[in-house]
Amino acid sequence: MSTTDDEEHCVRCEDDSVDRCVGCSQDFCPNHYFEHREELSKQLEVIENNRNTLQHMFNEYNFDEEENVLMKSIDRWEEDSFRNIREKASILRQNVGRFKNECIYQMKFNLSKLTDQLRKIRRTSVFHESHLQKLNEELEKLKEKLYDLSRVIVQEHSGPLINKISMTLSYVFALGSVYPEAASTAEKTAL
Repeated sequence: MSTTDDEEHCVRCEDDSVDRCVGCSQDFCPNHYFEHREELSKQLEVIENNRNTLQHMFNEYNFDEEENVLMKSIDRWEEDSFRNIREKASILRQNVGRFKNECIYQMKFNLSKLTDQLRKIRRTSVFHESHLQKLNEELEKLKEKLYDLSRVIVQEHSGPLINKISMTLSYVFALGSVYPEAASTAEKTAL
């Protein structure tokens, strides 16, 4: 029996009686087709075993413990942030206290000095227009300083007081396949 190039032959033994594998599009004789199916069945069995191993790992995985570790990290960040805020607030309170005490001291000192000058002038009755002008200028300076005290404010700055925190997912595709809305917001969890 002669064969032409357009006849189909088994890829393993060149037999003319062939079946085509739909998956790999190769031609096999009945015996080799059976062997090919056996090889595919073994590959399927390996995949099933790997899946079973993964299922076992999944069942053994302690999600509560992992969540606890993550929650502790968030709690630690929160505590550190509050501590940082409390420290900054404490420093500002101390600065306000020091500023107030310094202002009170300076104002009392300057008022006492002005009072002494006024008493001396009144007692000696030695004064003229330039003395009165100088006393008036000193009085105005003290009024301005007192007025300036009421203009002291505490300002908030736009710089970060606390470190930002976020959650990074290495498998967003898994969230997207089960919870599509979680995948779209997963990267927006930074605070």
